[in-house]
Amino acid sequence: RAFVAERSDALRSLEAHDLGPQPLAVHQGGAARLLIGETNELADIDGLHGSEAYRCPPSQPRATLPLPLSARKGMRAVTSFSFSTEGPAEAKAGVLVAPVFQGPDFGPGVAETGLEGAYRDAKLTGKKGESLLVTKRNGDRFAAGAVLLVGVGDRKEFDVTGMRRALGRAASSLGRFGHAATTFAQAVDGDGGEAAQAAAEGLALGDYRFDRYKSTNDQKHLSKITILGSGPPKAGREAIRRAEVLAEAVAWARDLVNTPAGDLPPAQLAREAQKMAKAE
Repeated sequence: RAFVAERSDALRSLEAHDLGPQPLAVHQGGAARLLIGETNELADIDGLHGSEAYRCPPSQPRATLPLPLSARKGMRAVTSFSFSTEGPAEAKAGVLVAPVFQGPDFGPGVAETGLEGAYRDAKLTGKKGESLLVTKRNGDRFAAGAVLLVGVGDRKEFDVTGMRRALGRAASSLGRFGHAATTFAQAVDGDGGEAAQAAAEGLALGDYRFDRYKSTNDQKHLSKITILGSGPPKAGREAIRRAEVLAEAVAWARDLVNTPAGDLPPAQLAREAQKMAKAE
């Protein structure tokens, strides 16, 4: 802020170095009788800024980025979430994701697809990082367009954190299928709601991409995530809703972090935080 007393004899011509790195605009105050500077704008005051050298165009408002969930709908793809108790073989998704433990020790959903033999024939053992993608053929026992069997390591060490990480890694290659369903939540002992939430979070956060500055974007995102569980449907739906809110908030925060400071100055960053706080 720059304060100048409201008297003609207090005004003087400005030199270029007076403006500093960021020029100041001056606006005449009311009750305080002060001239208050505003960053990146110059006031039009006769006798003070008569020369074009002291003028600069006002900063243009940046495009709001990112937007809260309610505002982003209709502008970009938004992933939908659902919870289902149907059997893995009946899930009509683009891809069904099921876990395989070290051994191989097949997790929930693998037996229903009839792919144990194919996994063994591929010489896979269920180690972390191993995966086998099998597309649907005539005569297959599953309804999904493809099945992804993901190695997750030792069953005794597998928990919700490990599940979230495994699904996060797998999600990066699932966007092309559009709709992903998973049985991972059934592979964790304990609270079914917590497991369903963690599974949804893993897929949603793993699918995140920051592509604002790409002139062409061929990267496809998941349009729908379905968690196949065995617990009460109501509890499952509530858990999925929590995962949806959390994943959207994390994606929003990542967008802010990934946006260059020049495109998201502090004032706009504060406005984005206020908008998110008010969003339903």
